[in-house]
Amino acid sequence: MERHRFLYFDSLRALAALAVLGLHVGVMSGANVRATYGLFTSHLDVGVTLFFLISAFLLYRPYAVALLEDAAAPRLGPYALRRLLRVGPAYWVALTLLSLWPGLLGVFTRDWWIFYGFGQSYLPLGAGLGIGPAWSLSVEVAYYALLPLLAAGIAALCRRRPAAERVRIALAALAVLGAAGVAFRVWVHHAGLHSLTLTLPCHLLWFAMGMALAVMSVSLSGRDRSCSLSRLVVDHPSVCWLLAAAIYSGLCLSPRFHRTSMAQYTTAADATQHLLYGLVALLFMLPAVFGERAGGAPHRVLGSRALTALGAISYGFFLWHAPLLFAMTGYGVDRWIPNARFLSLGIAILPVAIACGWLSYRLIEQPMMRLGRGRR
Repeated sequence: MERHRFLYFDSLRALAALAVLGLHVGVMSGANVRATYGLFTSHLDVGVTLFFLISAFLLYRPYAVALLEDAAAPRLGPYALRRLLRVGPAYWVALTLLSLWPGLLGVFTRDWWIFYGFGQSYLPLGAGLGIGPAWSLSVEVAYYALLPLLAAGIAALCRRRPAAERVRIALAALAVLGAAGVAFRVWVHHAGLHSLTLTLPCHLLWFAMGMALAVMSVSLSGRDRSCSLSRLVVDHPSVCWLLAAAIYSGLCLSPRFHRTSMAQYTTAADATQHLLYGLVALLFMLPAVFGERAGGAPHRVLGSRALTALGAISYGFFLWHAPLLFAMTGYGVDRWIPNARFLSLGIAILPVAIACGWLSYRLIEQPMMRLGRGRR
């Protein structure tokens, strides 16, 4: 089976984590609502979209290799064990320690098993309980469980088909999956069931986009210049990021997309933003998937050693930053720099989040990943 180490994906994770941090600093400082630049910081939850596309791409790609190259698919047991060891221990330690200090809502109650079982996003007001951003981890874990079934279903549709036809069938199946996710999201919003927008079915489009990119990556492996789209990405990677920036800026500046609460969105606005977030994240990923050795600004940014290092510790960074950020506001850290609450909080939380991420990575995540590789 072909194996490929995508060199820039740690940097993509770092940028996604920094985007989520910026969103929460904007929330805690009030900048998202009051400051002019809050038009842009209030939509940095697009970092979650990027996280989901990265996961879908990397986890489905071995199945895509098996599908298109007649190789053996990943075995369920080792796959499940690696996923559990990768996300479980670090999350459980963070959840326990942060519940002790500074304190998390809902964890030490009769619902404790829901939080420790990655079910937070299925609780009413799930984003405001436990480790707030971990609602997305609940969605990720649900995707981990669903992925082998999705892969098996697509493989069944492609059985005894020529390789080129398998690509078309897989992409069509993923298009149907994404459309089903959008349809479910539209129904949920129209029915006023806003808590369900934190669940996996409402995010199937983003996972389907990452999986489709994995199919294209495998089908064009070693032949980046044989397709006009991938050739454009290789020759002009900055175009992808410029398009992503233009779409993101247009979205932020549009009055249709409120920066206060998505509950105020119309059903059409919610679906449109969901689609645009997916497109922004996809465009942002393309230079990291095709033409890794090409030049251009995206490759220089993604090749940064600082971003690569931050990406390696991004999981712990993600888990710890929001509760500690909330605690810092209670100590008046947001007023260190007069009339600059966003800057004060950002400067204060960044080194603390990096330190927590590094400790989580070195003391928990690395040993667990080595154990997972040893058990494979």
